[in-house]
Amino acid sequence: MSTEAPKRLQNLLKRLPASAPPAPPALTHTNDPLIAELVRSFFLWERGSRSGEQALAEAHSQLADYNELRVCLAHEFDRITPTDDPHGSSRFLRLRSVLNDVFRREHEVSLAHLVSLPKRDARAYLDSLEGMHPFVCGRVCLLGLGAHAMPVDSRLCVRLAAERALPEELDPSSPASHADASSWLEHHVLAEDSKDAYARLEQWADAQQEASPARRARAAAGSGKSGAKQQARSGRRGSAEPTRTSRKRSAG
Repeated sequence: MSTEAPKRLQNLLKRLPASAPPAPPALTHTNDPLIAELVRSFFLWERGSRSGEQALAEAHSQLADYNELRVCLAHEFDRITPTDDPHGSSRFLRLRSVLNDVFRREHEVSLAHLVSLPKRDARAYLDSLEGMHPFVCGRVCLLGLGAHAMPVDSRLCVRLAAERALPEELDPSSPASHADASSWLEHHVLAEDSKDAYARLEQWADAQQEASPARRARAAAGSGKSGAKQQARSGRRGSAEPTRTSRKRSAG
């Protein structure tokens, strides 16, 4: 394993500007901060902060609560998410699986009991949930539980590899390598520095993503589609048929 990667990682972190840790998510659809962070993290996974927060805000406007999200069908989820999301299907399947597994275990959509567990046990619980992704698990542990974690998705993995700030044997394009990359970063970033390091790296990945020519081209191409999609939604809201949010489903 290369001995240069840790040095390059530390040099990269020193070069990156300081960034405030992400603010806690608004508790608009739940009273449980951990569930709010989990859902938020799924929306930010492979999208980044700006795009992910916009998608989450749109979902909030269409949903009554996270229990409705738990029982959401694929075509319903498609109506509340952006059209330019290449990971939309995987995001939906993973998120719904996780929420349903939480409900099966706890008989409610809540992770409040994790706060009283040792951090190692809480992380093991999250990691064992059906559909969980290492990025989401790490982000909830880091920001929701204050545990030592370094969330990684392919956006960050590819950029770190380009800086040669990851071991060369890790394949940044392979989802299977994300957990290994996260574990390696945790080994080389101190627990007390992990929130600051993650905030710097996430801000850096967001800035590079926004500056990408491919990103700008997709945004321009998708502006017409998103406008048409919003117009269709407005039409549905104005129709005589009741909206999905008015048809609240019971927790069972």
